[in-house]
Amino acid sequence: MKLFDLVLDSGNSFYLVYPKGRQLSYGMKAFRDWVLDTLHHDAPVSGIDV
Repeated sequence: MKLFDLVLDSGNSFYLVYPKGRQLSYGMKAFRDWVLDTLHHDAPVSGIDV
């Protein structure tokens, strides 16, 4: 997801990590879904492989 007009390709990746088997709270699900929706929306523009 693009937060600023300036883009820097650092080659780094980011991960959303939580314990296996842990039930996600409403807030955690909402955040995960927002990140994924934003990445899928921005992927064609930014070249992100989602």
